[in-house]
Parts: sequence; C-alpha cells; structure tokens
Amino acid sequence: SSGQIQISGKPDGAKSRLECQKGFVRDFGLPAATSPWTVSVPRGQCRLVVERDGYEKYEQTFEVAGGATVRQSVELKRDMYASGGGSTGTAGTKWVRLPGGTFQMGSNKAGDERPVHSVTLSAFEMAATEVTVGQYRQCVQAGACTAPDDKSSSKYCNWGYSDRDNHPVNCVDWHQATAYAKWVGGRLPTEAEWEYAARSGGRNQEYPWGSQSPTCNYAVFSSGGYGCGQDRTWPVCSKPAGNTVQGLCDMAGNVWEWVSDWYESGYYGKSPSSNPTGPSSGSGRVNRGGSWYDTADDLRVARRYSNDPGYRDYFLGLRPVRSVR
Repeated sequence: SSGQIQISGKPDGAKSRLECQKGFVRDFGLPAATSPWTVSVPRGQCRLVVERDGYEKYEQTFEVAGGATVRQSVELKRDMYASGGGSTGTAGTKWVRLPGGTFQMGSNKAGDERPVHSVTLSAFEMAATEVTVGQYRQCVQAGACTAPDDKSSSKYCNWGYSDRDNHPVNCVDWHQATAYAKWVGGRLPTEAEWEYAARSGGRNQEYPWGSQSPTCNYAVFSSGGYGCGQDRTWPVCSKPAGNTVQGLCDMAGNVWEWVSDWYESGYYGKSPSSNPTGPSSGSGRVNRGGSWYDTADDLRVARRYSNDPGYRDYFLGLRPVRSVR
C-alpha cells in the first residue's frame, strides 16, 4: 500500500528532490505554504533534499506508513558564508548572482563541443528568466529597442498577442538582443558564462537540473508535440523542477538564447582559460539552450548552435547578464 507526503516551505521555488522506495523520484520547485504539494508514494523510507543558492542545504530522511500522511514543512536557513543573492532592476529584471569559479566547459558528444577544457570566470549576475514580451515592450516604449517580428510574420512570434506578456519574447535578432541587454544595464552573456550558469554554477552535469533525461516536467521542448504539446512557448518559469540550483528558469527549452560570442567550431581548442569572449570575428553568433521546437539533445548544457546576427525566428530569444564590480 501507499502513503502520502505533503510538502511546502520557503523560499518557494527552491530546487527540490523526493526519493522514495521502488524507484520513486520526483524533482520539483518547493511550493509555498499556501499551496502545499501532496503526492502518493510507496510506503517505506523517503528522502527529501532542498537546495537554493544562498541557503544551507536541507536534507531529511523519514518513514511513510501505508495510509498515512506525512507533512514536511521546509524553511531553508540563510547561509552566512554564501555569495548568492541578487536584486531587482529595470523592467523588473530579477538578477541572480553567480560567484566566480572554474569549471570544465564542453563535452565529448559533438565535434564543436570538444575538447573539454578548464575555464575560470569572474562573478556575474544573470537574469532569472528569459526576457518576456512585457519586459521587452517597456524597452520599445522607452525608445531603446525596436519591435520584434510579430504574429503577422509567423503565428509563433509572441509579439502581438494580448495574452503572452509573460511568455519569452522571440523573433528578435542579435542586434535587438544586444540593445535590450544594454538598456537594462547589462550585456549578453559570453558563451562560457552561459554554460557555467546552465551547469548550476559549473557543476559536472548534462542538463540545468542535473543528469536525468529531459521530460516535460523539466523543460518546454518537442515532446508529445512541439512545446510539450502546446505548439508554442510557455510562460517563463513554468517548469521549476528544471531550474538551476541558483534559481535560473528555462536554461533549457522555451527559446534559444543569443549570447555575445561569434561562433567558431574549433574555438575550444584555443580558447583562453580565463573569461573567454569568443573569436574576434565570424559569420554567426552563438545560440544556447534549445527551444520549444527542439529535441532533447538540444537541451544539453554543452550544446552549441549559431545564426546570422540579423536572423529572427520564433525559437530565438534572450537573457541578459551584468558584470559584478
């Protein structure tokens, strides 16, 4: 027989994992006390792990009896030694701090992801979400950005829909992405910064959430139809189980993200080891992260893609960073 576990706590959205008997595993964002999550699990021992950058890790093992309900109320403690945190800026941008560090960039899965190489980065802050339609509109209204292609160009472009203010803006080119990032006081991330962030601060893992194979619980991609069956993007942060430990949403799926680097397939073989910024020239700018239109392979943190800087399409958006002084 089975039992139930009711989980809630704060900070809401913290990266959580529940492991119980018979191979039961669930990844999720910690729900607030006002809307606890109740789940049926096999009876026996369970383990709950909750993590959030800037807080001490929570880990609890407990028994669940058949027919019983176990309540787990989690309140993460601030880590006095942590360098995490962040702030809110222009257009409601939620900046998440990533401390500097050294990580292994790339993979052996594809030619342009080789060789795996050591990269050291300075601290920076990244927007918690992909830039939304509503945020980008503020930049257009301020006269600092030009309008994206709209739904008259493609029904998949989010600009022009009245109900998509919280969807990622798409159908923007690299120049528009650069202008927006400058307007909010930042810039586009380097390719190395983007991958470091997608690896939850440089961890050795294949996806932002870890190494579990992609499902629609983690990301918006082509599974059960484009956009997890919705044939479009989803509102940002719809898949909190796929967040990084630092709380970055949609680092895999929803829309590809423009980064600052020129693309070169063999760049990793000659990349500087400290704060690399990419080749000095090229024909395409790098895109990272996969989209609602792509397969699971494109969600890998090491996956590289590129497009002409003037190219606009419904699978392309952006997310700014800013340097930390």
